[in-house]
Amino acid sequence: MILLFLSVMSVFVYGFLLQTGKVKSNVTVASTDTIEVASAVHDLEARFTAFISKTKEVDYSKEYKPTEYVPDSSIAEKISSNDARKTVEDESAGVVIDGSGTVSGDRSEKSDAGKKQELAEGDTSFCGENDGFYRVTDGYLTNGDTLFIGDSRTKGFALYSGLQGINVYAEKGYSVNKVFTDKFIDTVLGKLTLEEAMAADTDHYKKIYLMLGLNEMGWGNDEMFANAYYRMIDMLKYYQPNAVIYVQDIIHVTKAKGESAPLYGNANIDARNELLKEIADNEHVVYLNINQVFSDDEGNLPAEYSSDGVHIKQQYMQQWVDFLESHAVLASDSDAAYITDPAEIDTASGGEAVKNKDTEEQKKKKSDTETKPVTETTPNTQDITTPVVPTTPVVPTTPVVPTTPVVPTTPVVPTTPDIPTTPDIGTETGGAGWETGQDLN
Repeated sequence: MILLFLSVMSVFVYGFLLQTGKVKSNVTVASTDTIEVASAVHDLEARFTAFISKTKEVDYSKEYKPTEYVPDSSIAEKISSNDARKTVEDESAGVVIDGSGTVSGDRSEKSDAGKKQELAEGDTSFCGENDGFYRVTDGYLTNGDTLFIGDSRTKGFALYSGLQGINVYAEKGYSVNKVFTDKFIDTVLGKLTLEEAMAADTDHYKKIYLMLGLNEMGWGNDEMFANAYYRMIDMLKYYQPNAVIYVQDIIHVTKAKGESAPLYGNANIDARNELLKEIADNEHVVYLNINQVFSDDEGNLPAEYSSDGVHIKQQYMQQWVDFLESHAVLASDSDAAYITDPAEIDTASGGEAVKNKDTEEQKKKKSDTETKPVTETTPNTQDITTPVVPTTPVVPTTPVVPTTPVVPTTPVVPTTPDIPTTPDIGTETGGAGWETGQDLN
């Protein structure tokens, strides 16, 4: 154990000194290769934590088939369902790490509630067993029943997407092989693994978005990655049976990043995304091709989109949000309320709003009714004392009331300055009578 501890500490210290430039490596290491160092450190850290905490370590080299997930009996003994809701908020963004809500409805019986989205050319997203993608408003993601799980990219999304109140389980360096061992989720029960957090909050979420895979590029192989991902999805299905699970592909890195760290280059990312697509298809869950909006013509993350070649800048987060909102499926009956209503669009009129069209018809009808009386006014005006209408202008004759400006004739009162003829009195007071004239009242 002492040897293991010293090994971990040495890697930590070496990684820190290497990253800060305090030491030079015999092998040329680019500053952008820190993700590889971080991956190794996080892997050792996970192993060490699992050893100290006595948490189970999963053998991902063993073949795993979908639906084979068996819940850990020890979790049921120490965690009762729905008692670990986290109430702490991320102070830097007001992002709720966990929220409240209920799950209901069967999405397999949903009828069309709006116009389905047509995927753009090259968009390889698919909706699993759901009836199609819809465009929705922010409320679909922020109503308290949505959970985002991922690494530092997901954490960045939570902080800078502008979505308030979203639920997020994410940390820097998180990977799919840590789902059952890494205790990083703070709850009233203490720190829990993702599996434990789901067991403590069963049947709570309706939409779960996953983005994992970049940190795993330096871990295991494709088979181990697939086994870990299958196991995670089946665990989520077990504890959140009414949730729609979205598998987001791994976002590309910039060309410069891929060249400096080939292991994390886009060729490897694309190969891993093909595997993710296969996993999502086998699990009958949703697959989202996020790279549709985060790749240039050469298939790289545009350099201006990232300051480190990996993480998306705040000003480009809205593109991520827009993509999710244009690729939504109905997780419950209540989700239909967030679908943008296409019923207001009249395709025959080239996209003109129907209600606008109606008002034009009403205007036309109104103009017809106005022109019609013109031909019939003579017969009607004989019987209808039309003068009655003009008599209302007689009301303006009431400006006779303005004759009441006769009141200004009351300036006759100022004629009372005749009284100042009494200034004879004032003359006796040395002419001060005008200044003290008010006393005369």
